[in-house]
Amino acid sequence: MQGYIFKENEAVAHIGNVGQKMIIKEVKYKTIMKPTGNTLAEGGLEKIRQKRIDGIIVVWWEKDESGADVFRKEKFHSGQLVPWVIAEKGEKEAQDFLDSLGRKK
Repeated sequence: MQGYIFKENEAVAHIGNVGQKMIIKEVKYKTIMKPTGNTLAEGGLEKIRQKRIDGIIVVWWEKDESGADVFRKEKFHSGQLVPWVIAEKGEKEAQDFLDSLGRKK
């Protein structure tokens, strides 16, 4: 199955708190060198450069212990986030979304 692609400024929720709406500020990427399985003429393995998601930076407002509004910013793995339109439907739907992508809690 094709994975879900998160975009900047998209509303999401963390699977551990589907009632908290968060906004994606940035999708962080890293570059890796992945072996192709082919051997180079001079020895060693041929590798190709690939871009992978390193994490997703999200921001949100929440109340602290005193009831004051606090701005939060955190980096999460894409497998922990669900689109807000799905999270609004409840925990079961959010978990079903992650399960459909082969992701776990």
